[in-house]
Amino acid sequence: MHSGAVLTGLLLAVLFLCGLSTNMVQDTIHSQEAEIRALRAYAEVLEIDDYFFQKYNIPYDYLVLLRKECRRLELDLDFMIALMRIESNFDKNATSRKLARGLMQVQWTTAADVDSNLTSFWQLYDPRTNIRVGCEYFRQLLDRYEGSYRAAAISYNRGLTRYEEELSRGYIRDRYYRLIMGIVE
Repeated sequence: MHSGAVLTGLLLAVLFLCGLSTNMVQDTIHSQEAEIRALRAYAEVLEIDDYFFQKYNIPYDYLVLLRKECRRLELDLDFMIALMRIESNFDKNATSRKLARGLMQVQWTTAADVDSNLTSFWQLYDPRTNIRVGCEYFRQLLDRYEGSYRAAAISYNRGLTRYEEELSRGYIRDRYYRLIMGIVE
């Protein structure tokens, strides 16, 4: 008999004498295994977060919010961090001359179209709201342009109408997309 099997048998016998059932022991073992898997997954997330923090110097709380939205909406995290960096340089209070606001530089009219529950442009200065709305809008553009990150990014930056006009003329300036890709690479 293998020594591991002997130890398991002895352990079960001791536990039985102590009044614990085999099911209780197995439940404890499964719970510990689940805890170990969770700890390993958490360590992997920390390693990934550390990679992005080092690469972009993104504040950790923004990274957590952005990772969550990217996972939910199936967006490329690397790309979206670079987009946020270009848009606001991770400044939650950023406001452009066109009145785009917050981390993802979302204009109020766009935000209100994306989320009809918003009541004030001031909500766009809340990182959680801004990241959610910005990512949802980017996802809409990505769907509209059949998964083209280039088209979605240019449209996100220049505006849907302006991008569509350029598209119809056959001339599209893609400097914004190249800036993002330069950061990602």
